[in-house]
Amino acid sequence: TIRLWNVDELPGSVPKSSPLRKLPSLYVRAHAHHIIFSTDVSPDAKQLAVEFSAGYVLCCDLATFQAESFFAARDEKAEPFVKYLHDNKTLATSAGGSLRLFDLGTLTERRDTNILHGRRWAPFDVSHNDRVIAIVSGKDALTLWNLESREPIDKLRSSHGDIRSFRFAPKNEVLAIGTSQGAILLCDTNAPDDDFRVLTHGSSPVESVAFSPDGKQLASADPSGATRIWDVAEGSEVAKLDQGAVTVAFSHDGKMLATGYDKDKPNVGHVTLWSTETWEPLTTWQEPGYMQKTLFASDGKLVVLTDASYVSVWDVPTFLENLPSPQ
Repeated sequence: TIRLWNVDELPGSVPKSSPLRKLPSLYVRAHAHHIIFSTDVSPDAKQLAVEFSAGYVLCCDLATFQAESFFAARDEKAEPFVKYLHDNKTLATSAGGSLRLFDLGTLTERRDTNILHGRRWAPFDVSHNDRVIAIVSGKDALTLWNLESREPIDKLRSSHGDIRSFRFAPKNEVLAIGTSQGAILLCDTNAPDDDFRVLTHGSSPVESVAFSPDGKQLASADPSGATRIWDVAEGSEVAKLDQGAVTVAFSHDGKMLATGYDKDKPNVGHVTLWSTETWEPLTTWQEPGYMQKTLFASDGKLVVLTDASYVSVWDVPTFLENLPSPQ
């Protein structure tokens, strides 16, 4: 059963503690075959895609959550991941041993671009020009694929523990990788044989990394320690936020950082918005369930996914307009 809600309090949720306005949000009643595993927002901020544990993808209008399409993305049960390509015409899914591409206009699979990676569990990310895809190919390894030729480019292997997170930069093909031993590896995928640049986040696993929109800064986070902001060119720490997190995301204008973390109460997540000018918190609120993902749409809305199969959408632009001006 899929239920759509436009209310302040979703079923079973914790009290809202944020001045942000909740927009229409998606709630899926827990069921073995209908748990949300992954979500993404289209580059034009008009559509949200969610992939369920049963292998189906639901594409909704982000403003209304009216369903626009619903289709099977794979044939066997596995943990799925979904992501829009930057061309705003293609949706990629990864599960059950292959990465598959779907044309959003016709909802047909592009069979000629199917990549057989052989992994049941395979998170992935796509470079800004849709040329390179990085796919998990082992606990400590990523394989780079050329999307045009469907051929592997190279295999990146971490010597700093298992891979826990990774993300492409927004303006080039630099890849940031967070590891289980608290390291951040920076790799130019145009020259993957070169040694990694290594940044030391700490001793805890780096569960999330995110580049700023201009690619000049990188945020890294671990659940039990801190969130750190790095100057990518210099490899130096710019700021340290004394709050651990499992997910981080920059807004598209670069003015905010969202962190999602679990603390105190069981099965309750927290989201904090930070000013990237002062690195001070702007607001914090609670979400039902443990945090899985935070991501900003290009129009400034914030999308939050928790393991309770809630996808919440928050009106961040209006909130910012109503903030008092600094004295």
